[in-house]
Order: sequence, then structure tokens, then C-alpha cells
Amino acid sequence: MTPEELGKWLSENLDEIYTFMDYEATIDSEKELAVTLGHWLGSDFWATTKHRFIHLGIDGAGSQFAAWIRPGETQIPVVFFGSEGGAGALATSCKNWAKTIAYAPAIEEYTEPGHRRLDPGQNWKIDGDEVGQDQADEAKAAQATYRAAVEKRLGKMPSLHQLMTDLDKVDAEFVQWVASVTDH
Repeated sequence: MTPEELGKWLSENLDEIYTFMDYEATIDSEKELAVTLGHWLGSDFWATTKHRFIHLGIDGAGSQFAAWIRPGETQIPVVFFGSEGGAGALATSCKNWAKTIAYAPAIEEYTEPGHRRLDPGQNWKIDGDEVGQDQADEAKAAQATYRAAVEKRLGKMPSLHQLMTDLDKVDAEFVQWVASVTDH
């Protein structure tokens, strides 16, 4: 699945996703995202590295989600630039991000060693105590609808743990890249 195909998929499933997850598939142009990233990273130096980003959405706090296109690499992970300054990888590929969303994970901007960045147990839209049981039930139904669509289009769902295999490696690479371009 290319970033463009993922963007189309997310737009087609926007209502379901937004109902069960704090994620909205708003798609800015590469130019608009480049301006945002220039502010987020403190300069436009990052663009000289020939890395590109294709916008895939935002969350309610303003974190940016994007496909990360690296020179010479065919694997295109999905990453985020957090609203509070944190950054990280969310999926090793665009296809895996479409599948990961089906687990309705909350995204932890800053993680402690041994904790996961993606945690379905922390999703406030599905927690009946947080939003009320009717809204939680609606979120769970939307999640089930989305998951069925994912399985129909992309095949049997692996576990979230399987989807996150090799994510630590990509996360470390991305965090290191962010640090290297914000030093300028």
C-alpha cells in the first residue's frame, strides 16, 4: 500500500476511524506539511536531507501523522510529530498503519523504557468511564466495522504485537533523524 493509497483508504473510512480513535485523516499537501514541519523542527534544514513526508492526518491535540519517505529506502513507515514536541514511528509500513488503526490504539507521545507508544487500553473514546457507555458502544461498533473493512481489503489481521515487530528499530532511526535535523 502506497502512502497515496493509504490516504485514500483513510479518507474513505474517516467517519468510522474518527468515531473510535483520536485520529482524523486530514490530508495536507506536501508543501503545506513542509511548512508545518519547518516550524515543528525549528528550520527548513530537514528538507536538505532529501527526506519527504506525505501527510496522513492529525489528532485532537494537533500532532501530525505522515508517511516517511527516506532516500534509497523502499520501506515507508508511518511516523508522528507530536503536539508537545515528541516524535516517533507508529508503523513499519502504510499497510501496517491501516491494520494498526483497527486496534484503536491511543498514542503515547513520550514513553518510558519498557512501555509501548501504541496502547489500545488507553483509548479514551472506547473507555465507558471516560465518555459514557453509549458513546463507548458507538466507538466499539465503528471499530468493528473498520476492522471488517480492513480484513476484507488487506486480509487476516495479525496481532498488534506482530504489527509492531521491528517498530523499535524504525522508531530509533526516526528519533535520531529528528534530533540530527533539529540541531541545525
